[in-house]
Amino acid sequence: MGKEEIRAALLEEHRRTGASPRSLARKYGVSSGTARRWVFGQRVRPKREPDPRYPYPLPDALWQRLEPLFEPTARGAPPRYAKRSLVEAIFLVLREGRPWGDTPPGYPPGKTVYWHYRNWVSRGVWAEVETLLSEDELDSSLQAC
Repeated sequence: MGKEEIRAALLEEHRRTGASPRSLARKYGVSSGTARRWVFGQRVRPKREPDPRYPYPLPDALWQRLEPLFEPTARGAPPRYAKRSLVEAIFLVLREGRPWGDTPPGYPPGKTVYWHYRNWVSRGVWAEVETLLSEDELDSSLQAC
């Protein structure tokens, strides 16, 4: 029996009996992840772009200066959130004194933002950001938006 035939049989039995993908995976000799994808389809993660109505997006000129500091790592899965939206959220939290979990809609979750901030601080990346930008320059850049 070929892959497409197994898939068709698995889907037909799921429609007919309502059996769980895990039990059908055992029966048809495929992984439970494969059976789940066949039954429920690919899970699509929505892209979370910054809310254009929020007043503090990073200007393009400022991001071009900062972007080389946040080079992607070559290991693991592709990143779920754009580095720019993470950096924007960090600047929002630090500038406004809001709690990490209180990031505005359209930005990554606060827990994720805090994790990246801690990671970049421990690796010395955030210190490079601070030396690259003086606080006055950052405030004037952000207020120009």
